[in-house]
Amino acid sequence: MRENLRRPHEAVQGLYRRLEQESDIELAHEPQTGILCLRLAPPGAPPEKLDALQQHLFKRFKQEAKRSISLIRLGDKTVLRFVAMSTAVTEQSMFETIESARSMAKEYLKGKF
Repeated sequence: MRENLRRPHEAVQGLYRRLEQESDIELAHEPQTGILCLRLAPPGAPPEKLDALQQHLFKRFKQEAKRSISLIRLGDKTVLRFVAMSTAVTEQSMFETIESARSMAKEYLKGKF
């Protein structure tokens, strides 16, 4: 049972460590539980457009209904919220969601600036 409780937290910790050095990711906090909040911030994207980008990504994920993320406000920023509660959630599966978000962001920002 302990392993089942620990596995999702370890997946989130692994994702956090993996994303720490990524220049297009703003990590909102160091995770203490199975929750990680972050923003995609592609190089060259105007800071005033990042909230709209996060909202767009959330809507796209919701429309596709393949991956589950949520959208929240932390301070003055809109961020994507990843929650790992199941042992089926892995660092790799969450990273694949990040990769999918990167593709969506590239498409969304094309021609916007």
